[in-house]
Amino acid sequence: MKKKITKVLLWTISLFTLLLVLFTSVLYLNRDKVQNAILESLQEQLLVPIDIGEAQISLKKFPKASLKFNSIYSQGLENSLSDTLIAANEVFFLFDLWEIIKGNITIDQIHIEKADINLLYLKNNYNNFTIWKKTNSSENQLFTLSHFRFYDVNFHLIDQNRNLEIELDINRNSLSGNFSSDSLEINSKGDFKITKFISPDFSIFNTYNFNGNFSLNSNNNDSLTFFGQADFLKSHFNFEGISEKDNFSVNVSSKDIELENTSDFLLNEKIIDSLDWRISGRATCDFSYESKLSKKAAYSLEFSTENSDLSNTAGLNINNLLIEGSYTQNQGIDNLQIERFIGQSSEGEIDGKLYIKDFQHPFLKLNLNASLSLNDYLKLNPVDTIENASGKVKLVLDFQNQFKSFTKIRSRDLQNVKTNGSISLDDCEILFKDWEEPIKNLNGDLVFENQKLKINRLFFKFKDSDLYLDGSFNKLVNYIALPEAILEVNCRLKSQVIKLPDFIKNESQGQNSYSLNFTDRINLDLSMELEEFYMEKFSATDIRTRLKIRKGIISIDELDLNSDEGHYSGNLAIDTRNKDQYKVDAKLNFNNINIHKLFQSFNNFGQDAIEAKNIEGIVQGNAIFNSLMNNKLEINPQSITLESDIKIIDGHIKDYEPMLELSKFSDMEDLKDVYFHSLENHISIKNSVIHIPSMLIESNILNLQINGSHGFTNIVDYRIKLKASDALFNKRRKNTKATEFDQHLELMERKDEHFIFIKMYGPMDNLKIELDKKSIGQSINQDLKNQKEELKNLLKKEKEDKKTDDPGINYEWDDDDDG
Repeated sequence: MKKKITKVLLWTISLFTLLLVLFTSVLYLNRDKVQNAILESLQEQLLVPIDIGEAQISLKKFPKASLKFNSIYSQGLENSLSDTLIAANEVFFLFDLWEIIKGNITIDQIHIEKADINLLYLKNNYNNFTIWKKTNSSENQLFTLSHFRFYDVNFHLIDQNRNLEIELDINRNSLSGNFSSDSLEINSKGDFKITKFISPDFSIFNTYNFNGNFSLNSNNNDSLTFFGQADFLKSHFNFEGISEKDNFSVNVSSKDIELENTSDFLLNEKIIDSLDWRISGRATCDFSYESKLSKKAAYSLEFSTENSDLSNTAGLNINNLLIEGSYTQNQGIDNLQIERFIGQSSEGEIDGKLYIKDFQHPFLKLNLNASLSLNDYLKLNPVDTIENASGKVKLVLDFQNQFKSFTKIRSRDLQNVKTNGSISLDDCEILFKDWEEPIKNLNGDLVFENQKLKINRLFFKFKDSDLYLDGSFNKLVNYIALPEAILEVNCRLKSQVIKLPDFIKNESQGQNSYSLNFTDRINLDLSMELEEFYMEKFSATDIRTRLKIRKGIISIDELDLNSDEGHYSGNLAIDTRNKDQYKVDAKLNFNNINIHKLFQSFNNFGQDAIEAKNIEGIVQGNAIFNSLMNNKLEINPQSITLESDIKIIDGHIKDYEPMLELSKFSDMEDLKDVYFHSLENHISIKNSVIHIPSMLIESNILNLQINGSHGFTNIVDYRIKLKASDALFNKRRKNTKATEFDQHLELMERKDEHFIFIKMYGPMDNLKIELDKKSIGQSINQDLKNQKEELKNLLKKEKEDKKTDDPGINYEWDDDDDG
């Protein structure tokens, strides 16, 4: 059996070899005839000359015979853009060997290898490639072309009518069909690279592999229809279209688009400027394009995805993604409609709809229903000032508005915004950048009504503070979108503890720096009920007040609180319009206040003339206070003005330098802590000076009357009226033992009603104390007047007595002579 097979194989090879030698001999003998026939036919059929190089018979295309030209060149129809229609290194004209044997030559295929082909459409509808002569007869024609093949060909097309330029590197491509001058019926199949595509709508400059097949049909020179299939960007596409004199349209569809490669393509070719989102998976699409010379191009795209994944640069991942939508552009107006959007993150789900009409002057409509983590929301819409967040957020939102532009949103663009929906916060936590601690236990229910945000409840804790809010925020969208917009707030606030530095401290400005600049962008009406409140050294309990902010002015009305072991009521206003210094105005009533703690709470009111360490007691009264303070909430002492009526009960003056200077009149140890039962006066402060009208101090050490001034720079000017008896006997009573003269001295002391007048003035570190001569003189003059009046009264009395008494003198003698 093996011998028979071998024998048959040898006969077959021998027969094939014999035929090959026979055909080669026939071709060789007829080579001149074939060459001349091809050249003569080309000259007859072409409208332009063609340069042909050396020719030779080839069996490279067996079983077809061919005449190979080592070079062919033609400039095509004359034009101003290119001098080359075709320049090929190798061109094969193929024919049937049996036809040669029968004496007939018909060329049905042309193979072009290693060539450059340039096709031109000029604006005057002139082209460089209509080079075949029209003929009404097909008899005795050498060329009955039905097949073109291209190998390693660079193809270049310029269409001036459509501003279109295409460059292709054709690895191999086959064109088959009817190539007659009257009609075209061509089928193409091959693979090539797109190296350039420039059109008025988008351009491609990178290289992409493309393979597929298509068919062309044309019954005249004005219309060309095509359809086919192609593989591009790892996706399979079907397409069809028509090219006419003034119209070009194409439809491309796919049921298996590779989304990741497609998005990379759009980004790399700058068809879109940026891509914050990455999408992977498969999708379907149906794309239509139509371009007319007299109109702008029109686009239409319908798309859908299923089980795809979406991620953005912030790290948000949406899985099991389903999107259905469309995009259209007509007459320069583009519309995007997402009819359905459903996806899942690792911590929730999201679904919604989106419609944008006219990206130049966009009308936006959004319907969103999402239940995600707060961290996912921030990845969806990053906020630069937030570093980290957690918790659950449920959002239901209907939003629509007409914008002038997305790139520059103006205040009037948002005047007619329509929003409806709700937000539910569940155990959220937010850490802002440069903050030491996060906002914790954030829970709430909020409702959108156009520009208004209603807060049904909102609770959170920050550091040691907690807040509960209900009320409304108006013009919230404007406030978020526009730097100059003003937020209107009408709320009720409750809290167990508020430490104000927790909320207004700005860490970047330093440990004790604050900022009230937020008052420029908020109109606030806030009813407050606080159990405890702290700011620096000031603390208060049971606070009831109304806080208002308008046009940069903070006002606290109907203030009622307990602090410094007593009770305050009144009003307070802080004007923050000048950012370098705030203006403070206050009217306060106070009752049973521990004056020592009062001075502590307010940092001695920015002065050191008399400090918390120097005074104790219970104070009541009222005060009108005005001052300036900086953005650290530090009061400028030079700006303080005060008018106050006070009464101090059970007071102590401790280690007060002017009092210690009276040690000439009392023991130093006694003067370090002077007690007085009650003191009333009107105190005023102006130009950094405390003004003290005349007041009587009845203390355990000295009883004195004092008036004068004490400057914040510790320069004093006091006038003191001291009882002479206190001055003469106080120290003696302290330091001497009782003597037989004490009774007499005490009697004399009680009868002594004279006073010593003292002047105390100068800086505290160099006080001068001397007799107040002016006051003494005034006192002496007054005493003289008093004595003169007393003398007159005495003489008058004596005169009256002389009229009534016996003028004689009576003597009484002792009759006892025995002594």
